[in-house]
Amino acid sequence: MCAEDGLPWFGRPDAKNGTTVLRGPEYRFEVLAKPRRQPCVNALRITGPHSFTLVTVWTWPAPNYRQPLLDGIRRHSKLPGPFVVAGDFNGNPVFDKPRGRVRWSSCFDAVERLGVTSAYHAYTSEGYGRESRATHYFLRNAARTFHIDFVFIPTQWTIRSVTVPPFEDFAMSDHRPVIVDVNPGAD
Repeated sequence: MCAEDGLPWFGRPDAKNGTTVLRGPEYRFEVLAKPRRQPCVNALRITGPHSFTLVTVWTWPAPNYRQPLLDGIRRHSKLPGPFVVAGDFNGNPVFDKPRGRVRWSSCFDAVERLGVTSAYHAYTSEGYGRESRATHYFLRNAARTFHIDFVFIPTQWTIRSVTVPPFEDFAMSDHRPVIVDVNPGAD
């Protein structure tokens, strides 16, 4: 559950992939719930100049990409807010099948019920499934792009900027970070 340097890391026990949380020196964290067998969605309380509950997301088919997200959001919704929900959702409404039972738009609605909004979408005024900036380059291929990484912030926070580095500027991963600069205001 934790990386060797004490930073929280969540991933499948048999994999080297997962999520970790980096923080500035003025912030502290506490893991709020022991991850379950498939730790796709995890929660930490972040305390410092601005305190919030961070819900990290890295979904994989367990049994599908949407259900672990919905289960995790439901499991953590009773924790104290405000919430920030961020990570690799591995999904977007462009993946929805016409007869699909659970749609990605329903998943994003469930996340937004925590009192959060997608920083990228609020800043760009683009709709889900209509993103102009990709966050994932499938197999590092610039021709196979998707927007599947999200940062949801409290609706009362002010967004200063949102950036997604271009393909050429971030070679460390097939994912690009969604970098959000906010003014949380008063706690």
